[in-house]
Amino acid sequence: MCRRGQPDAACVVDGDTIWLRGEKVRLVGIDAPEASHPACEAERRLAAAATAALAQILSLGPVRLTRTGRDRYGRTLATVHAGRLNAGAELIRRGAARDWPGRKVNWCRGPDAP
Repeated sequence: MCRRGQPDAACVVDGDTIWLRGEKVRLVGIDAPEASHPACEAERRLAAAATAALAQILSLGPVRLTRTGRDRYGRTLATVHAGRLNAGAELIRRGAARDWPGRKVNWCRGPDAP
């Protein structure tokens, strides 16, 4: 997990964002609960689980990025692999994230929440 004030380290911000070698990277194609501003207690718990899951996945092997562009916040958009695993696909398989629906969706209720 990231420590405040140390974004140059390799660390996990939340379930869909990492810092790697000074670059802030958003995993493309997935949506994970918000860790920084959860809308409810359920989202806070889901975000903590997604963050831990991504950290565990990234520990499985060398991390490789396939960059696809930048988002509106300036983060690099990339497919992230750890060893042989596609980290985003693995998060979805584990129920810690969902396919990006194209817009922000509430994690506090509804059938889309994992």
